[in-house]
Order: sequence, then C-alpha cells, then structure tokens
Amino acid sequence: MADGSRLDPLVARFQQSDLRRLLDRLVARLAAGKPLVGRIHLANPSDAERPSGRRLAGLGQWRPTSFG
Repeated sequence: MADGSRLDPLVARFQQSDLRRLLDRLVARLAAGKPLVGRIHLANPSDAERPSGRRLAGLGQWRPTSFG
C-alpha cells in the first residue's frame, strides 16, 4: 500500500490551476475508456498552462515557432 504522505505533493500539484484543464481532459479520457496515450490538445493554453503541461510530459522548454 502506498504511503499517503508520499502522494501529498503530487495531489497538491494537480490541484493547482495551471494543470486543472489538463487533468480534466485526462479524467474524461479515462472515463470514456480510452488509454492515456497520444496527444491531448488544450485550446488556447494560458501562459501558465503551456510550460506546466510540458514539464509534466517531460518535454523541454516551449519556444514559439516563427514562419517566414
């Protein structure tokens, strides 16, 4: 059985607003019986959501792409 005190930081992290929409999408995917693989798209991510989601996924820093 997992030690609840070891889970507290993780629970607290997912309760922060910058991951709320992402967590809601993950829960909806699980509720629909879909696996947690592939991409999840968040329309118009906030300045706080973008880097938080990338850190959670283990990706590097986001940089805007310029096309020219």
